[in-house]
Amino acid sequence: APLNLYLNNIILQSIRGLSDISDDNRAVASQVLHYSFRTNTSLHTVDIVKESSKPLWEAIMTIRSGVSSCAADLLHLLADLLSRDCEPFILSLQGMAGSFSLDSIVRKLTDFFED
Repeated sequence: APLNLYLNNIILQSIRGLSDISDDNRAVASQVLHYSFRTNTSLHTVDIVKESSKPLWEAIMTIRSGVSSCAADLLHLLADLLSRDCEPFILSLQGMAGSFSLDSIVRKLTDFFED
């Protein structure tokens, strides 16, 4: 049980870290979550995909093209998340419909391919 609580805490802190204003902190949070996907799910009780979808997408939308050092880490985490379970991420986007238009989402993803 202590290991379970310890891992839960690390994962939850990392999910919160996705919302940090520091690119370095967001990069580290993304990397920790990336490796957390690889841990045995019996060792923690956090639904990483569900809990990180919204903060991850908000972090991606705030990336300054060509400037943010965390862009690759955030996009790598996005790929991990989508490869595991698309539905929570899509539901998260639908829940933020007032915040981001579909057009702005497509434009943001296109920007990464152009850089």
